[in-house]
Amino acid sequence: MEFSRHVSRMLHEEHMAALSLLERLESMVQGTVPSEPPDLADGPVIRLFGDLKAAIEGEISNHFEFEESELFPCLAKAGDGDLGELLSEEHKVILPLGRRLAELAGTARAGDMTVENWQEFRRSGAEFIERLRSHIDKEELALIPAAEAAINDDDDMRLAGQYAYSR
Repeated sequence: MEFSRHVSRMLHEEHMAALSLLERLESMVQGTVPSEPPDLADGPVIRLFGDLKAAIEGEISNHFEFEESELFPCLAKAGDGDLGELLSEEHKVILPLGRRLAELAGTARAGDMTVENWQEFRRSGAEFIERLRSHIDKEELALIPAAEAAINDDDDMRLAGQYAYSR
């Protein structure tokens, strides 16, 4: 996919990074059983918990905030307000789910993963994977093309600068 806008490229790159993280999470969730938490001394396992926590609390939260505060209003001015509203509603479901997952990942990193926490992590992780993948698909297929069409060069430079600063 080619992009004429810096903002589109930045969003796309974050989508690809999130999908990569979701693949790692999915491998963990599908490759384990509910009654047996993973080995918290295993380097790749503990790294995944850390990467997941950092991504949810950092990149994903910032990504959603930028879209809602800066990008969606630009789209609304161009007549694509419904798309922003739909995606904002999805953010309201995905982000709390992600925050709980990040909290559980932090618990695991602290060495306190109980069987009950692990079962909740697996359930929440599976739902988070499904919802965020679907959301990214919508953004790749609808939001990015809409942004490409709605944003002029000056707004692109301004928005890209704001977004880079917020990262």
